[in-house]
Amino acid sequence: MTTETKDAVRIACAVDAKEGTLVWTFPGAGTLSLTLAKCAPCIVGRPVDGQWPEAVINGMRQRIADAYAISRDPRTGKSATPGEKREAAKALVDHYESGAVEWDRKGGGGGGDSLLAKVLIRAYPGKDADALRAYAKARSASEREALLASPTLKPHADAIRGEAGRGIDAEALLAELG
Repeated sequence: MTTETKDAVRIACAVDAKEGTLVWTFPGAGTLSLTLAKCAPCIVGRPVDGQWPEAVINGMRQRIADAYAISRDPRTGKSATPGEKREAAKALVDHYESGAVEWDRKGGGGGGDSLLAKVLIRAYPGKDADALRAYAKARSASEREALLASPTLKPHADAIRGEAGRGIDAEALLAELG
């Protein structure tokens, strides 16, 4: 396990590359942890030879530290307190650990729901959406992948993916690769 401190704001981050955990200690705001295995593989990839790649760890370390580094509360315009800064970082950690396939969080309207949460909400319209989101969030990355590939959920997942890519010429994008 390694620990690095960001001098500008004294954020310490302890990393366990084998377990894929990062734990930040924020001045005056406690700690926050991220487990890479809970994140979508398209965001963090997979361990290589039993270790999470250094680039993934460094990227996530910086991404969450940057989220903490907000200078103002976006709602009030006042200087952000350490607690508000931690909440901003926590919202991003929660986004990634939900299995979301988007790098950026989306505001409002459930736009930040993971693909699995969106699929479950579509497949089970009579069920409580918050309960379905919690169920999706509690699944490991491999469980999410298996659920999305299941005969029950795959048609819904394919439809949502198709809607997200509507109007984009994927073949033209692939042609850019040469």
